Amino acid sequence: MRMWKKVILIVLAVLILLLGGLYLWQRENIHALIKVFVSDSQVIADELDSKRAEHHEAMEEAAGGELTVKPVTTEQGRDLIDGKVTADEVKDAMGVAQPTETEAVGITKQNLVDQCVAELYAYKVDVMAYLGGLKQAAIDQWNGLEKSQRTSAKKMEISMDGLRKCYAYEAQVDGRVQEILASYRAKMAEIGEDSKPIDDLWYFYCDEKEAEKAYYFDRYLN
Repeated sequence: MRMWKKVILIVLAVLILLLGGLYLWQRENIHALIKVFVSDSQVIADELDSKRAEHHEAMEEAAGGELTVKPVTTEQGRDLIDGKVTADEVKDAMGVAQPTETEAVGITKQNLVDQCVAELYAYKVDVMAYLGGLKQAAIDQWNGLEKSQRTSAKKMEISMDGLRKCYAYEAQVDGRVQEILASYRAKMAEIGEDSKPIDDLWYFYCDEKEAEKAYYFDRYLN
């Protein structure tokens, strides 16, 4: 029964994506959904943890030293979306400090990579908190229905509306990430450093995003 439910959800979600055109981020969604269909839940979770650790290690190597922040864990992200912890609590656990003005004198490549990664990690936590709000809104909408209105069709309607909101928000998030990276490319240029570590962060962001989608599709769509 669970398998058939998963098949139906995947088909419906893919149809919605296709109606919007096959943009890069939509193909990313389809790949994530296919992964949900063919992979075990633990494999999907392990792959997400592995990617985050691998990317963080690569950033430390590029920076030439240990970063002051840690990536969000699968457990932290799950608890945040489920409303069990706040964004500030997760940021504190990751070592994300409040932004402060840095003197231009003495800025190094390591400083800038560290600051950029910290800003991206903090933004990721804010994004997860927002998605948690969308999830709770869908639950509240369902709970607010009369018993006679709680049909499978209505549940699917609410779920698909939530997915559409997530997809629209994703485009906004992608734009904000690009703005953050652009600002740090400029800072790298000011101190005569190559922007490759910053460029790599966009690749890492996209790579992790597909793995994150597979994890959350698997958790919430079946």
